[in-house]
Amino acid sequence: MKTIAVDIDGILTNETEGHDYKKRTPNLINIQFINYLSIKYKITLFSSRYLKDLKITEDWLKKYGVVYNKIVLGKEKYDFIMDDKIVEISTSASHYLNNFAFYKSCYLHKNNLVSDDEKHICYFCGGDIVQLTESCTECGIIVCPKCNRCICNLDEKHKFLLMRIRELFCNNHEFFKSDEVAKHNLVSFDELSFNMIKYSIKSVYHCRSLYKEKIK
Repeated sequence: MKTIAVDIDGILTNETEGHDYKKRTPNLINIQFINYLSIKYKITLFSSRYLKDLKITEDWLKKYGVVYNKIVLGKEKYDFIMDDKIVEISTSASHYLNNFAFYKSCYLHKNNLVSDDEKHICYFCGGDIVQLTESCTECGIIVCPKCNRCICNLDEKHKFLLMRIRELFCNNHEFFKSDEVAKHNLVSFDELSFNMIKYSIKSVYHCRSLYKEKIK
């Protein structure tokens, strides 16, 4: 598995100046993007913060649900950096957003195991969605008749959260074949993300039960 190195200040935080790290505000779009990448890459966080700031830094990362494998503090301070492996995060984030096929990221769909009359659970409100319900012409996702939401209603940070959910569960054949409770470290950051996590977990376990019925 390849490793991505991510600077903390200015990427995961909105501020870069000063040393009051407890008061740093999170860049939620970038955090959700990095969390999504953590499914396919190892994440190493690095910063010019001192080693004495490690506990404060770890607490902040935990508070905002940042997923990472390693943290390195004490890097050289600089005004600019030149490197042949630098990737602009906004460009990379746009690439992943534009190329993720939500309607194809479903293990049941890819294996032709979905019936038109099946009921599924809306990720956003918990309401029932029938497969025959009309899909959105823009994103291809079935529009919930109760809350009228689809992917088009989501901003970037919520889209990245949903992409991560889809990769962790919906597109994961190991999850469907398992009987165990899947471990995850999904952390909500507002009411919508809280509902997305709550109802998506309920939904994917419902889908897994349907899958097990079909393969008997």
